[in-house]
Amino acid sequence: LIQIMQDKGTRAYFEKQVAGLCGVHCLNTLLQGPYFNEVDLMSIAHKLDDEERKAMLEMGSDSKDFLKFMAEESGNVADDGNFSVQVLEKALEVWGVNLVSLNSPEIADIKENPINGDAYICNHASHWFSIRKINGEFYNFNSLLNQPQHLSQFYLSLFLDSLRMEGYTIFLVQGKLPVTNALHSSLSSDDTWIRVYPGMKGEVVKKNNNVDLVAAIQASLQSLGQQFPGQQPQFGFQQQPQFQQQQLSESQELALAIAESLKSENQNDNDNDNDNNIQQQPEEEEEEEEMDEDLLLAIELSKQDNQENSNIEEEEEEEIHAYDLVKEPDENTPKEEITKLTISLPNEKSFQRTFMRTDILLDVFNIINYYFQLKLNKNKTSFDTLYPKASHTDLSKSLQELELYPRVSIIVRSLE
Repeated sequence: LIQIMQDKGTRAYFEKQVAGLCGVHCLNTLLQGPYFNEVDLMSIAHKLDDEERKAMLEMGSDSKDFLKFMAEESGNVADDGNFSVQVLEKALEVWGVNLVSLNSPEIADIKENPINGDAYICNHASHWFSIRKINGEFYNFNSLLNQPQHLSQFYLSLFLDSLRMEGYTIFLVQGKLPVTNALHSSLSSDDTWIRVYPGMKGEVVKKNNNVDLVAAIQASLQSLGQQFPGQQPQFGFQQQPQFQQQQLSESQELALAIAESLKSENQNDNDNDNDNNIQQQPEEEEEEEEMDEDLLLAIELSKQDNQENSNIEEEEEEEIHAYDLVKEPDENTPKEEITKLTISLPNEKSFQRTFMRTDILLDVFNIINYYFQLKLNKNKTSFDTLYPKASHTDLSKSLQELELYPRVSIIVRSLE
């Protein structure tokens, strides 16, 4: 079963219903982070449609079954963004996670005692939602609710029974899910991270049929080979807060620390001398100050020499300054010029940020190295996408060239 490592916080990731994207909400609340968007799942649906089409074509292009199949709409994604179970299963494969029907004989013990599971996915009439254990407590992450709903161990079994009576198909989630990531909470300015606690109740709210997002879904389908004339992407991006700029680099902070230490030692010496009624002459104080400055300069020069000679075989990494970083697009920037990236880092942290599509991959690299101090080597770092599966190492290319838009999830890997 799932091995879930929980953090010490009590916040959980939650998405409210937008258009027909409950499949996206279901996966993200299950994984506890904004790992998927509608474009990712549409790409999977498109690939599944192609595979099904090729399989049907083997029966002959003139066969009745093939002609009927071609006349039907996609069986993996509807116009409003509802996705099939095959799409969700395919998306979870990359996490090493699979779904097993709760009616399967092999997990009869879990059906009898569902508290022995750690997460469930529920489906009925094109609606999806997840149930997951957070800090030892189960919560219902139905996107139609205003907030997650706590499910006690006793009520969990009754709740699942009531869902089955309503016609829901319930899947046990097997595999290792990612940890609940509190970093999202600190960087997010919206209400996607909610403090959860035993006894909290969720109420059903009116489904939000976002017209602009539906248009965007249709436009995305068009790019995948579907026909929706006249639709243009209109993703409603939400401006992410700017990171707080660092005032000093690491070397500057170290130099100041050394200087402060030297001053402290000198001050202690002066205090001791004063206690012994020994008066320092102005010339001696000036000489000490000059010596401190010379020592500090020598330390800085030594550091520079060490940095230059530390690794002869590899190219020296340039120090990144705040003024080197690209700014986030402002609210007046046309949406078609913006891309929103969800970036997972080698240290298992992740964050979201908006960029201009004309920004290059090096700009993303600089943001990561500056704010997270990972000291990645730009010549040995890969930016990977799952859908479509690709690895990008040329940091000189623009996000537009690499097709990293309008919203993309990226995994950063060090190749060292």
